[in-house]
Amino acid sequence: IGGVVAKKQVALGHFTFNTVTGIAAFIFLKPLNHLVLDVFNLKNEPAMALALFHTLFNAAGVLLFFPFMNRMADIITRLIKDKKSYHSQYIHNASTDVTEAALEAIRKETCTLLQLIMTHNLKVMNVDTFAVLEAEAPPAGNAVHAGNADKIYKTAKHIQSEIFIFSSLMQSHELPTEEAVILNSTLQAVQSGVSSAKTLKDIAHELERLDQSELGIVNSFYKDLRQNLSETYRVLYKVLLKKSHTSDVDVLLDILHKLKQHDIRFMKDMSKCLVSGEIHEEYVSSILTANRHFSLSLRQMTYAV
Repeated sequence: IGGVVAKKQVALGHFTFNTVTGIAAFIFLKPLNHLVLDVFNLKNEPAMALALFHTLFNAAGVLLFFPFMNRMADIITRLIKDKKSYHSQYIHNASTDVTEAALEAIRKETCTLLQLIMTHNLKVMNVDTFAVLEAEAPPAGNAVHAGNADKIYKTAKHIQSEIFIFSSLMQSHELPTEEAVILNSTLQAVQSGVSSAKTLKDIAHELERLDQSELGIVNSFYKDLRQNLSETYRVLYKVLLKKSHTSDVDVLLDILHKLKQHDIRFMKDMSKCLVSGEIHEEYVSSILTANRHFSLSLRQMTYAV
């Protein structure tokens, strides 16, 4: 009674099947009795007679319901509806009773969430998501990815909440050490991914200011950030889809190394521009803030993947 909607729907279908088939069997009890006891001559073998009767009972039920399966499914779906609106694709139909299946559901949900967050971050930076993600493989739930950055962020937060609620239900059971480690690692990935989105979301106005600047050096800096994001996300997306041809660890460590080199190069370039007067003082704070948050967001996404 307290299970997920899918369980209730299966239970009603099972109850309907047994009830209708039972009534049909009762109506035709004499012909069935004659078939089992006389035709198959099982009067002296009650166990075999019972087994055959049960087999015929189920076979008759299948034949009876087969033409009406789709209709029956529609009726059951209308009778037992999921009143709560879910943003997740996998975990809201999964049961926490089977740990292995629950872990697989939460893994898939996390992968889908990270794809959604990548879409959000690309939109914040005004980068074409198709060129970066969909050219490799369309993200799951394309309708959600088509929304604006604010809508996608809200959806990501809802999915994060659903994942943590689902994981809490899983942890109410005593998990083996290995599975507990996997679950905690997945939750850390979820937290890092959402933090990556928030980090960029918090500087959206700074990024917009840089994008609209009439100074060429400022525009050049913003374009460099966009290119860096695109290149890094292409690699991370392949890792997420398990399409990388090298070790995932090596790929991720290489990304972190390149981010460190980027920060070093940025500080040198920034110092030169300040000395030469190429960057106006009014943009210094915005550029420094944008670079700091941008680098942090990329690191958070790398840790999440």
